Amino acid sequence: MRKILFVSILLFSFFEGITQNKISGIVTDQDMNPLHFASVFLDGTDYMAVTDEKGQFLMENVPTDEYLIKVTFLGFKDYEEIFFLDKDKSFIIELEGQAFGLDQIQINGTWAKEKFPFAFTGMDKEQLTNHNRLEDVPYVLQYTPSVVVSSDAGTGVGYTGIRVRGVDPTRVNVNINGIPYNDPESQSVYWVNIPDIMASTNDIQIQRGIGTSMHGTGSFGASINLNTKKVNLDPHLAVNSSFGSFNTYKLSAEGGVGLINDKFTLDGRYSLIRTDGYVDRAKASLTSYFFTGSKLSNKQTFRINVFGGQEITYQAWYGLPIQYHLKDTLRTFNSAGTDNDFSIMHPYDNEVDNYKQNHIQLFWEKALKNKINLNLAAFYTRGIGFYEQFKANQKLADYGLNWQSTERADLIRRKWLDNYFFGINYDFSQTNLNSQWIFGGSVNDYYGKHFGQVDSVYNNQGFKVPGDYLYYDNFANKLGADTYFKYLRKLGKFTAFGDIQYRLIRYELNGLTDKNLLLDDVYWHHFINPKLGFNYDFNDQSRLYTSIAFTSNEPGRKDYTENELENIPDPEKMLNVEAGYTFHTSQFRTAVGLYFMRYYDHLILTGKLNDVGDYSRINVPDSYRAGMELELAYSFSKYVETGFGLTLSRNKISRFVEYIDDWDLGGQIEVIHDDTDISFSPGVIAGGEVRWHLINKYDEMQKGQQLSLAVSGKYVGKQYLDNTMNDQASLDPYFFADVNLSYHFSKAWLANSILDVQINNLINSKYVSNGWVYRYKSETYDPVPYDPYTVNDQTAYYNMIGVFPQALRSFTMRLRLSF
Repeated sequence: MRKILFVSILLFSFFEGITQNKISGIVTDQDMNPLHFASVFLDGTDYMAVTDEKGQFLMENVPTDEYLIKVTFLGFKDYEEIFFLDKDKSFIIELEGQAFGLDQIQINGTWAKEKFPFAFTGMDKEQLTNHNRLEDVPYVLQYTPSVVVSSDAGTGVGYTGIRVRGVDPTRVNVNINGIPYNDPESQSVYWVNIPDIMASTNDIQIQRGIGTSMHGTGSFGASINLNTKKVNLDPHLAVNSSFGSFNTYKLSAEGGVGLINDKFTLDGRYSLIRTDGYVDRAKASLTSYFFTGSKLSNKQTFRINVFGGQEITYQAWYGLPIQYHLKDTLRTFNSAGTDNDFSIMHPYDNEVDNYKQNHIQLFWEKALKNKINLNLAAFYTRGIGFYEQFKANQKLADYGLNWQSTERADLIRRKWLDNYFFGINYDFSQTNLNSQWIFGGSVNDYYGKHFGQVDSVYNNQGFKVPGDYLYYDNFANKLGADTYFKYLRKLGKFTAFGDIQYRLIRYELNGLTDKNLLLDDVYWHHFINPKLGFNYDFNDQSRLYTSIAFTSNEPGRKDYTENELENIPDPEKMLNVEAGYTFHTSQFRTAVGLYFMRYYDHLILTGKLNDVGDYSRINVPDSYRAGMELELAYSFSKYVETGFGLTLSRNKISRFVEYIDDWDLGGQIEVIHDDTDISFSPGVIAGGEVRWHLINKYDEMQKGQQLSLAVSGKYVGKQYLDNTMNDQASLDPYFFADVNLSYHFSKAWLANSILDVQINNLINSKYVSNGWVYRYKSETYDPVPYDPYTVNDQTAYYNMIGVFPQALRSFTMRLRLSF
């Protein structure tokens, strides 16, 4: 018995000894210098090590099996090797250097990563190229979750806007390469100032809700990040020609020299876009350029981006009388330039917006010691332009013109904006096997000069306006600074995420406004914005996440310039809770998310007059958005794939007071509203696409052809133009469908080239996607026979309503040749 026990122990010790092994080695660069803090791990296991100062590593008690060893180190190509382990094994691993940031940009801290507990959607270069025909950025994104887009001219070219979860564009933070793009004062986003920016964009990410900390204006419901920094290693050239309905066309050329001397790259693009617009006279003439160059090395990258454009668009800002939009002969009516009886028949032909904007961005990305990465960015944005208007029967005293013989006259005026915006961004980051931290921030400064000129005065009996005369002139300086710290820690299947940001704002205003209000004020704001979330990975295919975040945002320019100090509204605040589940396989992907956005001091229009007689935004204490977002995508085979998105939401204001102008007695009438919908917040948004690859033939060199037919559709539920839930001041639900036939082909001398035809709004849906309303009371005057914008609400109450019709059935053809 003792012999048996002894033999058993001996055999057990023997087999245990031969099945538990050691893995050791040294990691160096190509010059045999040891690399400290390189990560070494066996893929799919918990075995890992980090090299010491001599570049050495050791893993013990590793069972006999086949493994894939991986070695990663910032600034070097990853190393991989498959081996069978049945005894102790030693490695000498030499990592090959690569240009730092070459495989993809070293994304600054504003992008959401895979384990971040937020709702976000991305589009890569291939998807953007497929969707980038003629329209602006919002229309490229219109089939992403919870998105509603609109175009003043009805075509997607010119002035366009995007709402996410019902949140208006002034509350959607936009960054280009981590650099803020929103106008610092109004907080608006003018895509028209950077036409065809999608042609130079490599990736785009939309974060819904507060998301991760951003630079610039607060993300108060969504953020959009554009990345244009990917390096092109190979020489390339592409020419694009697109044309379509309403005399719309785009011509562009782009190219690059590839990697020169293993260090330098240079790429550029120039685009020209023209359209007559769907709406009468809504012409647009757009030009843009984008040039980028970089210097690369193993440990750092220098890069410069220079881009910009000019837009000249005939104004279509006033919309269409709501009663016209279903009438074929009146649906394209444009009131711009028709300020008197004569001009209705002969509209003023230069009622245009004319603006130039140029950007310079500098980037330095460097790999420091201890796997720390440094990103520095400096930027400069210069904008100047005006919009011109014909105004009839104006009081000359309102323009500071004191001509005793003439009290009123027709005139042409120009309102100018001349501004500068510059600053620096920085972030340090370190990524280890189970953790990541990012410390970053920015400092930026904005100078804006707002002034107005009277260009011409008619019937002035020979009086002339001096060429240097300004009827208003004011100056704004907005200094912004922020700093944040983000930390992500993996704990088995759990990942915890924390993010805290501090924002400082100093806003100074001086001078006389166009409403004759004298400004001489300085405003300070301090915000602390914390975020906390958790991610749980069931496996490599599915995850569950939840987060809670808080943010604040300062009022916009008009909230300051059109109110006395005591009437300026407070900053808005929001608490955002997100939870979601994602699952994906090689053929199927789904994501479902729940969100709750609780506003404090939400700024809304109530009809209340401000100190200059315009309508001001007022803080309401209690409002919220709550909803569910669903995404589904399935690839039946390499020939058929489909995708679908659905948002169901409830968007409410608990209580507010509406103010209605009384045209008879003067003053305003107060009406209390309870539990009303937030304006422009549809309860249902749905979209989907089915794509058939009729021909799908590519060889191992990716040469071949693909012929695809795609049918897509979008449904947007009922929206209200204000917060009163007045059915008369609402936008009906609408549905439209698009069809696209595309042919992708690659030959020996051609890269991925495209020939496609798209029919927009195939079913000829007569829908409007944006609008405005003004409500008043009059018992002594009925304006309906004289004003097409006005409709009778009830006895003595009227609504003046303008809406923006979107184009009926139209087409676009595109040819893109890539070499």
